[in-house]
Amino acid sequence: MQTLSIVTETLDQDNTFAIELQKRRGTIRVKCSVRKDYKVRGDGILWALQHGASLQSHYSAKDVAERNRLNNNEPVRHGDIVIIDGKQYTVRVIGDYSNCAVFDPVEQSQKGTWIKGTEDDDEDYEYIPSAAELS
Repeated sequence: MQTLSIVTETLDQDNTFAIELQKRRGTIRVKCSVRKDYKVRGDGILWALQHGASLQSHYSAKDVAERNRLNNNEPVRHGDIVIIDGKQYTVRVIGDYSNCAVFDPVEQSQKGTWIKGTEDDDEDYEYIPSAAELS
């Protein structure tokens, strides 16, 4: 069981992790970080933000250490149980998107979550199915 931390800084390289995604031609690993508040500020839903690839002219020792850590550690997979801030969550992988996964509290992982829409949405609430419902 992996322990993950919520990222509060944009360039936090110490708290990134890899998520394994299923693609048509096999699996890929993507670099992610845990964020809080999925749809609207204050909803408390934890989710994984996928970091896009970028090239640099120079890679610092911290960049190299992060890449090695991500390649050597086991990736987080759909259905895994992880610990975030001392609580257990079930990983629900959504897909190869910037919001590639949502973390469901273990006691609620058997049912989905209703989240309040924003002013830009045409819906008042949106249902996000649980990992059990997607399996």
